[in-house]
Amino acid sequence: MTHAEIRLGNGDVYTVEGTLDEVERGLSDAARSGQARLAWFKERGTAESIGINPAHVAALRGGETSDRAGAGPVLRFRFRAKAEVGEKAGFGAIDAG
Repeated sequence: MTHAEIRLGNGDVYTVEGTLDEVERGLSDAARSGQARLAWFKERGTAESIGINPAHVAALRGGETSDRAGAGPVLRFRFRAKAEVGEKAGFGAIDAG
């Protein structure tokens, strides 16, 4: 079964159903739709829905099975965030590693 591992900036990791492209597209669409928009996925193994705030995603890894540690390409996200007064805005980038 195809899945993707979503790692948040705080270290939490979620494994969701879908190809790397599908999950990346869902995160990107949610990020473009507005600051409070979540990307919705089915969590692997439980099939429960999980909403991920794309602004908190640090890395995305794709794979075929959970026992293939380190498998698949990794995409690292840094989304442009709205700056608060006195803060600098981040820059958007996708680094395929």
